[in-house]
Parts: sequence; structure tokens; C-alpha cells
Amino acid sequence: MQQECQARNQNYADVPVDQNPSGLKVPDVRKQNLIAEEAVSKLQELVGKSSTCMFASNLTQLPIHVSPMRVQETDYEGRLWFFSSADSTHNKRIEADPRVQLVFTNTPDMEFLTVFGTFHL
Repeated sequence: MQQECQARNQNYADVPVDQNPSGLKVPDVRKQNLIAEEAVSKLQELVGKSSTCMFASNLTQLPIHVSPMRVQETDYEGRLWFFSSADSTHNKRIEADPRVQLVFTNTPDMEFLTVFGTFHL
């Protein structure tokens, strides 16, 4: 069964390197506010570097359900496609609440991406 997850665009601002009161340097965190084609292109780039994510569902109950999932495709509209067994626990939880959060990491380049969206079975 093929499934899709449409990511929602989130607003971010650039955060410069600064020092906290203790004198320790705060890491340079580069966040971007991207829209339309530019956002889809950046999503495709980052997911291409790290196509396995931690896929969280059941977001309203603790503990949330998290499992590793591999993106099969990121299409031209920014939808992320996954394969999953039709009778999986994951799918049952998504049927009850289609809101999901995906967390990607590209550790060598210190890139991190979190995507919140609605999953469609």
C-alpha cells in the first residue's frame, strides 16, 4: 500500500551566532522561511541526503508511536511517499489520527528537519 504525507510549510527566521550569559557560544542555527517551489526543492534536497526518518503518529496520546520509515519519493508538490503494510499498527494509529511528525537528520552536515503534516492512506 502506498501512502503520502503532505508537509506543511513553517515559518523560521535566521538566528545569528551569539553568546549566552555564561560566555559559551551558542551554535549557529540557520533556519529558512521558504515557500512554494523553493520550499519543495529544499525539502527534496534534505530528504535526498537522509531518506530515513523517525515517523511519529498517535500525537495526542503518550507515549507517541515512533518508528523509522524510509521515504520512497518526494514528488513535485512536496508530498512524501512511504510503503507500509496495510494491516500494520502504524496504519491503525494513523486511521484514528492522521496527524504525523517526521524527523530527519543529516548528521555529517549538521542538518535537521522536522515536518508536521496530515497523512493520507
